[in-house]
Amino acid sequence: MPVSSQGFLNEARWVFNEHCSGEDRYRLVVSRAYYGLYHCALEHADALVAPPLSACGGGSHAKVSSFYQDHYAGDRDLTRQYRKIGINLLRLHGQRVKADYKLVESVFIQDSESVLLSCESLFAQLIQLKAAA
Repeated sequence: MPVSSQGFLNEARWVFNEHCSGEDRYRLVVSRAYYGLYHCALEHADALVAPPLSACGGGSHAKVSSFYQDHYAGDRDLTRQYRKIGINLLRLHGQRVKADYKLVESVFIQDSESVLLSCESLFAQLIQLKAAA
């Protein structure tokens, strides 16, 4: 059964609600929440450009955040919304890198909650943008 971007986000929420005690769980929430958002953002970007962004070479996480930061949506407010999504993707990617690779740096429950809430909010924004397109 294929995994969906919503599935990653649901897993992060479930771990946070049911099993969030201990730094390993906080790190898991950050990682899963970010990947849910990343895959949603990539799917949305792929629908907007040809060839699809996922088919182009280069660092995929930087490529996705750059796409949103640089995307001109034809409307100033919409373009600004895309830019904010891109900036937040970059910020959240940094949190995911910390959670997955920087084991000497602490990740606290507040970090996992903040990342989870940000990812859920941005995910909802992307779904709205997709529906409006």
